Amino acid sequence: MDIEGLDYFKSEPVGTPIGLDDNTPDIHTLKDKDSSEECEHKIDNPISYSKPEIKVETLCLFLVSGGEKRERDYIKYLEANASRRLRVVFISKKGQGLTPTQMVKEVEEAIDEECFLDYYGHLAYLAKGDTIYLISDVDQYGSELENLMSDPDERFRWIISNPAFEVWLYYHFYDNPEHIKDAVNIPVAHRSQWLKERLHVLRKDFGGVNASEALALIETAIINSKANYSETEDKIPTIFSTQMHIVAEHILSILEDDFYQMIKNRNAMAIEFISKAK
Repeated sequence: MDIEGLDYFKSEPVGTPIGLDDNTPDIHTLKDKDSSEECEHKIDNPISYSKPEIKVETLCLFLVSGGEKRERDYIKYLEANASRRLRVVFISKKGQGLTPTQMVKEVEEAIDEECFLDYYGHLAYLAKGDTIYLISDVDQYGSELENLMSDPDERFRWIISNPAFEVWLYYHFYDNPEHIKDAVNIPVAHRSQWLKERLHVLRKDFGGVNASEALALIETAIINSKANYSETEDKIPTIFSTQMHIVAEHILSILEDDFYQMIKNRNAMAIEFISKAK
């Protein structure tokens, strides 16, 4: 998905900010090292050849999230296994998440300072071409979201789920909202919790919903989410609609085949772990 670049730019910082852990490269230090190979033909007049330099631009998606559990679980594998093409940075507040207003304040400060402090307390620098998504549930924030979205800020994009992020997880397994339709009879303030419990019941025979493992079904979720999407005149998703397919399509468009290789590697690691545990 083609997302327009942001209108701010930060030159490469001096020094290396901390990554997700001590062994994780920083967001804007994930660049190919200059390398060249020279060879000479064993002839009277040797000719030197240089291997073409290949550089891959590393883009970053900053996910500023109202929720800090399921949302983080969903993208944590991408977060911890950055490719040369993409780095995902998760921002939220431990133990309580962020309200929509708090999210906007967080983003405005980060743009002003040209860096985010991520969920783990590490610095992640903003650069030209990076994208900022604000991920929020409608839940009890419907009016607050409408007010904030009445004056759009092109430097970031809202990604809203109604009533909650669990709608996105639901579409990884089901192609329509038939199994959660009773949510319309639940008071708005309680729909999010009802949906979480309902999803657990629906997937009980499969061990519940593992948000991280659901990532492997992202293409299915995109199809189902788009097929059931609608929104109000104020651009707020209607009940059982989510805009998470926008983020998902963006991730796949950047990673391309790298995504499937990452999933393949994760599955191989899981199989190896299980075999060793026996």
